[in-house]
Amino acid sequence: MSLTVTTQEDEQRQLAMSITVDEKRVMGEMKKIAKNLAKNMRVPGFRPGKAPFSVVSKRVGEESLRAQALEDMLNEVIFEAMEQEEVVPYARPSLTDMDLSPAKIDIVVPLEPVVTLGDYRSLRRKIKQPKVSKEAVQEAIDAFIERKTTTEPVEDRKSKKGDVIKVTGKGVFAEPAEGQDEPEVFFDEQEGTEFVLDKEKTFKGTDFVKKLSGKNVGDSAKFSITYPDDYEITDFAGKTINFELDVIELSSRTIPKLTDELVKEDNYEDVKDFKAKTKKTLEDQAFETFRGEVLDEWIVDLKKDATLVYPPGAVDAELDDRLEGFKQQISSYGWKWEDYMNMQGESEDGMKEMWREDATTNLENGLLLRQFISDEYLKLEKEEVDALVEERMESFGELEDEMKETMRGVLSSGESLQRMSNEIMVRKSFERIEGILAGKAPDLEELKAAAEAAEAEENADEAEETADEAAAEPAE
Repeated sequence: MSLTVTTQEDEQRQLAMSITVDEKRVMGEMKKIAKNLAKNMRVPGFRPGKAPFSVVSKRVGEESLRAQALEDMLNEVIFEAMEQEEVVPYARPSLTDMDLSPAKIDIVVPLEPVVTLGDYRSLRRKIKQPKVSKEAVQEAIDAFIERKTTTEPVEDRKSKKGDVIKVTGKGVFAEPAEGQDEPEVFFDEQEGTEFVLDKEKTFKGTDFVKKLSGKNVGDSAKFSITYPDDYEITDFAGKTINFELDVIELSSRTIPKLTDELVKEDNYEDVKDFKAKTKKTLEDQAFETFRGEVLDEWIVDLKKDATLVYPPGAVDAELDDRLEGFKQQISSYGWKWEDYMNMQGESEDGMKEMWREDATTNLENGLLLRQFISDEYLKLEKEEVDALVEERMESFGELEDEMKETMRGVLSSGESLQRMSNEIMVRKSFERIEGILAGKAPDLEELKAAAEAAEAEENADEAEETADEAAAEPAE
């Protein structure tokens, strides 16, 4: 054994490893380096590449050779030491010290976090499934019709209800905000901004639409509006804004009726199908939001009585991943990372520090949910993934066989597969949480027995498959 390893774990799931490398192995690496150096070294009395180790060592320095040898061996030695001690790193190990003679490498290895959950199965709470109101469905239908609405420029007539008016100019709050010396600019547009002259859609609750009605292209308008005291955006409630605007364009709007022909343009069968699918989409969106809120509340409940022990390196790994993802995002915009950082006047370390608190929260939440999944014996089944892949395939409509197989391959691998796997596991976690909060969750002992039986069966199948493969191999 060419490595002597001592280890000591601290209270933060960090394993300090001191690795001493056998001198014979170090010397072998030094001789290999010296041999390569000799190829380009002129030494009187020796042909190129034939100078002995002692001569090369004396010329370049034994300490320099030893340092290079240890540096070249570093990754290999660390990997071998972790394998020898059966250490599985959770994040990248860090080098803390290195001695040349005797050759010794000190590293700290972040270990798998340890999470212990409290008695979460005793939690009870009523959770009410969201409902989509008729008003919300109608708003979505109105938005669809709005997208289908066309406009046509008009001249030599006054603006009226339903028109689109384009204006330039300014809007300034009548009074300075608290702590400010000058009133804040609310609106400042020199290129032109369009507004629909509909009091239910534009500056609702004010006289804005009324003040611009009856205006023609080329007209100016100087007026004030005041938001109601109970306005939903509290920062605007009761505030007065003074406008000075110029009308530069006016257009009439043609609003289509909701007909089968109209919705067929967007691949709906008819109006009935359109309304049903619109409602279903809203219900799905509402449920996604609801499920996210339940999961967030559940994580908070888990954290109250949980014990989490994880190495600082786990947060660093989270930050490294986030930084790498951000770099890719910046690159996708056509920016060079160095140029972006120079423009921001920020360093990578500074950016990580800004993210550290959020990264720590994300790490802890992920660890809590992962432990919950493990404690509840929730498992991702291949059949579930396959079914979701086929469901996604249906959304592509009719495809040629070759393209169909290509898309199926894309969905069944890489990031797409990971996203779908996460989606399935989030759904299963939510369903189990619902059961726990309602006091209707399956018995843990029964789940454990079922999981152990499934694992035993899987191991038996693997053993049988291995035996069959061995029996099928030709004898030497």
